[in-house]
Amino acid sequence: AVQAVLLLMVVPLLLALGAPVSLLVQAAPVRLQVALEGALSGRFSRVLMFPLVSTVLLIVPPWLFYFTSWYARSLTDPAWNTAFHLAFVAAGLAYFWPRLQIDPVPRHYHPLLGVVITVAEVIFDAALGCVLVFGGHLLAAHYWHTLNRPWGWAPAQDQKWGGAVLWGLGDIAGVPFMAALIARVLKEERARTKAVDEQLDREELAAASIGPAPREEDRTPSPQLPDPARPWWETDPRLAHRYGHGPGQDT
Repeated sequence: AVQAVLLLMVVPLLLALGAPVSLLVQAAPVRLQVALEGALSGRFSRVLMFPLVSTVLLIVPPWLFYFTSWYARSLTDPAWNTAFHLAFVAAGLAYFWPRLQIDPVPRHYHPLLGVVITVAEVIFDAALGCVLVFGGHLLAAHYWHTLNRPWGWAPAQDQKWGGAVLWGLGDIAGVPFMAALIARVLKEERARTKAVDEQLDREELAAASIGPAPREEDRTPSPQLPDPARPWWETDPRLAHRYGHGPGQDT
């Protein structure tokens, strides 16, 4: 159980945090860089790193491993055991890589989606641990009976403790991943806030360079006041024509 948690969750998480793909792309020759970037943006990568697909790749392998003949094969065949180890690391990396998004990914998803997926993953891990603890069915029973181990707990009791360890240790191993997701959420929110502030500052500078728009009262012509040097009947529009003067005409 400890080995399964380490191979499926701890080792892939540490690999994803180290950004190995970015390091490989930077250290590779130019032609290989182009090929890697094309593969990372291709259809296979988009499907593999789709949230639902990558989550299934993390949740399903432990169930298949323990409740099929794979578990017994890993106990009796070193080649199968090595293959399962590599498969667990690859499945975990396919999950943590697109969730952390430190390395290049075909499409960026909001880190909050990773938080929701992590909650679902914790539920399935707990379900697997509960089945191993309370299921009452001994896994790889033929192997344990032929082994006839003279020391330690009975195989059934050992399996119950293994299920409890798988349950508890799996949740504990998910804490650093959740912390990394929350840190990424805060980082993206700060970057988004900074971008919005910079955009508002640019708009204010552009408006200041153009100058303030004229006010409505500035565009309305002020009424013409009568000339105080003239008699009132010459400036009155109703009487000025009788004396040969119109509004605004000099005497």
